Amino acid sequence: MPHYCPSAALASSIKSVRFVLAGSVALLLAGSLSACSGRVDTGGMNLSRVEKGEGLQVAGGKEVSTSQVDASGSFKFDMAAEEQVATQSVAAWRKALAGDEKGAVAQLEALEKRFPQVLTIQMMLGQVKDHFGKKEEALEHFRRAARGNQFSTMASYKLAEALRETGRHDEAIPHYRRLIKGATNYDVSLREPFDFGLAYCLLRKDPHSQEGLKLLDDCLKARPDHKDALALKAELAGKH
Repeated sequence: MPHYCPSAALASSIKSVRFVLAGSVALLLAGSLSACSGRVDTGGMNLSRVEKGEGLQVAGGKEVSTSQVDASGSFKFDMAAEEQVATQSVAAWRKALAGDEKGAVAQLEALEKRFPQVLTIQMMLGQVKDHFGKKEEALEHFRRAARGNQFSTMASYKLAEALRETGRHDEAIPHYRRLIKGATNYDVSLREPFDFGLAYCLLRKDPHSQEGLKLLDDCLKARPDHKDALALKAELAGKH
């Protein structure tokens, strides 16, 4: 059953979604938004790959319209579209938190028809399905979001978590390893969710995994009150 938040938790949940959207939508087309140009700088991206439908902003195998790319190699960025996606996604999430799964999904699916290239919408659909305990359906949306958005840490993490939560530990492990590799300069507290995910998967496969046990200890050093890590450690202790 979904958990419906009281007012304080509701505000916190919506704030969290706004944060995710702010990062995911704004960085969707790769790189960082130029402060003055109103475009997303693609940096060293291989533009030919992007135009062939291999770039991170492509959804459902669709190619990026050439009108989205200018001669300098930057994507034109529609700030109005970004605002619409963010606003409508938050509105859909409010519906989900109020128990209206059908309304939330319908709003996001209508949004996706207008902005099929914005993979953040797939991620939000996954989040709504996950909220209602529909893990398998959520996984499929997270797969789609990550498939064309491989440079997004958030999309990769949501996919890894969905794989872990549905028992697909072998498939989740390489995703967590890539996330950890890309987070070598992160503060340990920021890297902890990746460490725990990998530890969990390794220890489900082999309760004696030295790598898994070390990662689990590292998680608890970073967050001594980590409920899932504490529960896993207690479970493992009972098996020895």
